[in-house]
Amino acid sequence: MPGVAACAVAGAWVALGYGLLFSPDNAQVWGDLEAGGRFAATIFVYLPYYVTTLPVAVVFVHGRWGDPDLLWPLAATTGGIGLFA
Repeated sequence: MPGVAACAVAGAWVALGYGLLFSPDNAQVWGDLEAGGRFAATIFVYLPYYVTTLPVAVVFVHGRWGDPDLLWPLAATTGGIGLFA
């Protein structure tokens, strides 16, 4: 069962990344951000996504092919993704 949860977490992360990277640009939405447009979007949206991609990948590999008794990394990453999303 941990393998299925790891695949679900990785699939959700890939879908989130696809939406972030390949969605059309909207300068009006960037202008509405308090910190100042594209810079604010980069700091508050894209940077956290890129920073947390490596831990998600590690948890995916561990959950898919690792020891099924160690579910806390998978649960912690799933909670973190939920908070980020």
